[in-house]
Formats: sequence, structure tokens, C-alpha cells
Amino acid sequence: MTTETRADGRTEEDRSVEFVELETEDDWLAAWPVMEPFWPEMGREEFLDYRRRLRDREYQLFALREDGEPIAAVGVYPDLDVWYGKHVRIRDAVVATDRRSEGFGRELIKRLEDRAREEGYESLVLCSAIDRERAHEFYEEQGMERDGYRFVESL
Repeated sequence: MTTETRADGRTEEDRSVEFVELETEDDWLAAWPVMEPFWPEMGREEFLDYRRRLRDREYQLFALREDGEPIAAVGVYPDLDVWYGKHVRIRDAVVATDRRSEGFGRELIKRLEDRAREEGYESLVLCSAIDRERAHEFYEEQGMERDGYRFVESL
């Protein structure tokens, strides 16, 4: 088995990645460069306001960090309904643009699945924009199934 060397000279075995909850405002700000391309219309201050409002809904932001730096993030909150039972709803999932196609998205979902199972959740649920076909393929590759449509009416 061969080990590929990355552009920074490190191999896959050299990689030390941790999955952590981002709890403080400083943690969230450190993740902003990863999240920013996901929300191009939102600035840093709006991002922090978003955090404050979502904390009331038990929203949690987790990150994969390599050498202490966020490289991927997923925002979730607990939910319960008759279709999915006790589940984790994924609101936001993103890998840093310069770190895509390195397996971090797969690792992010796997670590979230492991944590959700440990905490007694039955499933992960997410909505994805209809035009994000590459994302849909990725989610299906992770074992997720398409099961419906979302309808929206602006008020």
C-alpha cells in the first residue's frame, strides 16, 4: 500500500484531526473562514448574531480541526418528530474550499454519526438545495437516502 504525500509534505498518517464542539465566540470566529463561502451574503458580525440566536434552539457547531485549525464544520440541533424519531438535524455542513476532496467531508459526517449514536439519536436528517447535485451525491455516498421534497413560501 502506498502513502500519498500532500502538497504540504505530510502524509495521511501524519494527519492529526480532532472533532470538537465549538462553544465560545472565539471558537466560532476561528471557524468563520471555513463557513464564509457557505454563506456569502453573511458577514462576520451577522455570523455571530446567528450563533447567539441559534444557541436558544440548542444549535451546536462542531468542527474538524487539524493542528488546532478548523478545516470543516457542521451545525446541528436535536429534533424529534413522528417520521424520524429522535434525530440530529444538520443545518450547515462545509469543508474549507482548499481542503475539499481530501476525505474531510466523509470524516465529518462519520464523527457526527458516531457522536449521535453515543447520545441515543436514531438518525441524521438534512435538507439540501435542489441545485446542489454534487452535495446530494456525496450524502448518498455516505449512506443517506433522499426521501422527500421541501416546499417554501416566503411571507
